Amino acid sequence: MKDYIDIDDVNDFKCETCDISKIIRKTHPNVDINQSSEILELLHADLCGPIQPESYGGAKYFMVLVDDFSGMYFTYFLKNKNEVFDIFSQFKAKYENLTDKRIKKLRTDNSLEFVNEQLDTYLANSGIFHEKTIPYNSESNGKAERANRILLEGLDLYCMKVNFH
Repeated sequence: MKDYIDIDDVNDFKCETCDISKIIRKTHPNVDINQSSEILELLHADLCGPIQPESYGGAKYFMVLVDDFSGMYFTYFLKNKNEVFDIFSQFKAKYENLTDKRIKKLRTDNSLEFVNEQLDTYLANSGIFHEKTIPYNSESNGKAERANRILLEGLDLYCMKVNFH
């Protein structure tokens, strides 16, 4: 009996469970950073939540809209998911008026907050093309997903600072 582990025994050891647990998804090919040539041409949108703790005003979700051209984030806090339509229509009216530009494309995931008859009809009547990403493929809406991650990391840091967790 050996009192030590022989390095040859370790080198030959193969753990299938370990190998499977370390599998990562293949990365997406790089695309042009901007897929638009002017502001409001393409908006990336995503809804995040429920988040804990909820805000003092009772918001449990936030929706982020990212302008592809400028990279600017617009963040809205929602008490429930069915506020998405109202917030988007208010955003559209305000920023199309301020910029004299029209929203041409809206890129979202396939969640029910973004894929429903009310929003589909509104987008069609407004001449906005709705790009829906492939299910279970968050990279397709990477700008909005990254904005969510940045906002959540900031929230975590703030909560740690004030001992809120």
